[in-house]
This record gives sequence, structure tokens and C-alpha cells, in this order.
Amino acid sequence: MLRMEISKSIFLQWHVKTRGKSLQVVREFQANLTKLNQKFYSKLADQSTIIWLHQSPLAEYLIEANSERRGLYDNEILSAYDEAAQQALEHSDVKVVKSFREAVEQRLGEDTLDGMHYDGRPMNLGVDLILNIACNKRIEPVDASCCVRNGIELTIVQILTGIFFLICAIASLIMWKKQSLISNADVENQSSSQQPVHHSYVILLNLSKFGLILAYFYICDRTPIFMKESKVYGLGVFLACLGVFFLLGISSWKVASKGDYLNRDQTDEWKGWMQLVILAYHYLGASADLHVYVWVRILVASYLFMSAYGHFNYFWNKGDYSLFRFSQVLLRMNILTVLLCYTMNRPYQFYYFMPLISFYFIIVYLTHLMWPQMDA
Repeated sequence: MLRMEISKSIFLQWHVKTRGKSLQVVREFQANLTKLNQKFYSKLADQSTIIWLHQSPLAEYLIEANSERRGLYDNEILSAYDEAAQQALEHSDVKVVKSFREAVEQRLGEDTLDGMHYDGRPMNLGVDLILNIACNKRIEPVDASCCVRNGIELTIVQILTGIFFLICAIASLIMWKKQSLISNADVENQSSSQQPVHHSYVILLNLSKFGLILAYFYICDRTPIFMKESKVYGLGVFLACLGVFFLLGISSWKVASKGDYLNRDQTDEWKGWMQLVILAYHYLGASADLHVYVWVRILVASYLFMSAYGHFNYFWNKGDYSLFRFSQVLLRMNILTVLLCYTMNRPYQFYYFMPLISFYFIIVYLTHLMWPQMDA
């Protein structure tokens, strides 16, 4: 429709110049536009949204200063053409936007040198109006940030993931009910023996809790139930958030259990501080600040080093290169990421941090696994 606005403006100017400003010409324009609507716009409206913007007003005092165009164009004839277009498209699927002309009138004469040809600012305004019309049709009342799709579109993988966690929740509920009935029967029989908790019930219960967490993520990010806003970065807010983290860290200060250099307590604390900074960085949109961005990139690289160092230290001291250890670490690092990919319909690389530390763990593992194997 942006092309339509440009062609319509040129067409009207030349139409007025060649045919004059008589009402008969306006009626011919209305009849032709009605035929165009019946043969073309009605078919196009089934697949897309058609928007017709009213003609930009003229700065007549600037036109009068030009002897060649004096008396040729005026806002009265343009209003007549706009009214004709309004009547021709009134009962069609074409959306006629009057606010474009009203908005340009507020800056009449500021964006043109000759009173007729405008620079890019009115056209940008028209584009914004078109985008708002397309966006507002799909926006939810509680959403303050962007357009959201009408309805919820789920992929097959998302549906299967939801069914899996739903089955886990139902199975855990059935097992809990069965265990409650057995416990009540033991009480009635005055039996003091306590039934052991089955391992499958513990696994199903934890999977059900995991499913609830993922469902909460999906509801917050993919549905309009909760309010959404665009991030507005402020250095003061970012520093204040880090200050709160620092005070909370001081309040939980304790002596490390080991005094070795770069021991487990120390490396875990460093990684924890870096996680908090990176979390605040993403949550507050601090990437807009170049200095903060550079420092956080350094923290990400430092976290990768600390993670690889921790794995190296474990293999060096324990000498455990079993497949169980390898699978355990990869599962612990990636289970949330993989299930988030299934739930949110995102690629694995979207959560880039877990692939990074998984790659470095594999490198460290394969390096220690190579012959000759050495450890402490």
C-alpha cells in the first residue's frame, strides 16, 4: 500500500493538471475507482489488507508564490477527490485512513519547499499509520509492547511435549492417591510399618514440577495473560541492581571449607557473581551501553574458562572418565535448555550459553580421555 499512496499522489496531481478541477472530472474519478475496487481490490482483500491514505494537503501560500502552478492546485479540489474516494470505497474491504491528512496539516509547510512535493517525513508518518493499523488488529489489550498473534499456534513438538508432562502429572497424581489409600489402610489396621516411596513416583513428581515451570515460562512469554513492556535501559538502575546483589552476597558471607587456590567454593562463588551480572544485563537490556556490553562479553569468556577449569580439576583429581559421568554432566547442563527448545519452539543455538559450555566440557573430556591418561 505504500506504492499505492505514491502512485495515487502522482496520479491525482497529473489528473488535475491534465483534466482540470471540474466536478465532472471528480465524478469520473469516483466511477473509475469504484470499478477498480470491484475488479481488483475485492479480490486482493481476501489475502491482504488494503489501506487508502487521504491525499497530503497543500501549502497553498507556497504554491501561489510559483507563477507556473498558481491557481492550478488547491486543497478544495483535493478534498473533493478524497471525498470521492471515501464514497467509492465506503462499502468495501479497503480501509480509508483520514488521520494521515490531519497529521500532515499540523506541520503544513514545514516539510515542503514548493507547497506540493514533500520530503520523507510525511511518508514515514504514513508508514507508521499503516503499521499501527496492521498491528492494532492483532494486539491484545493487556500488551504494551508489540503485536501478538490472535490465538495460540502450537507445533507438533510443543503439543507432544505438553502431552508428555501432562501424562507425568496424571501418573504422579494416581500414584500419590494410591499411596494415600495404602497409608489410610495401614492406619485403620493399626500397622506401624511405613510404606517406602517408590522411585518412579519421585521421578514422575519431579517431572511434573518441571512441566509446571515450563508451562509458566510459556504462559509468560507466549500468551497475553501477563503484561509485557519494552526494555528501557538506565545505567543507574543497572548499577543499583548490582548493588542489591552485592549486599545480598555480603549478608550470606561464610568461610570456605577448603583453602586451596581456586578451590570449588571459590570458583562457584565467582561463577555465581558472573551469573547475577549477566542476568541483570539481559533483564535490563544493558547491551545498549557499549562499555557494559564489552565487560559482560569478558564475563562470558571468564565463565567459560572457569567452567572448563572445574571440569579439568575434577578429571585431574578423580580420574573418572566413565560414560556415566560424561552423560550426567551433559544432561545436567542441557536438560532445561533442550526442554525449553521444545516448549518455546526455539533452536538449540538460541540459548547459546549452554551449547558453549557443553562444547568446552566435551573438549576437556576428550583431551583427558586421550592416551596417555594422566591424573593426580
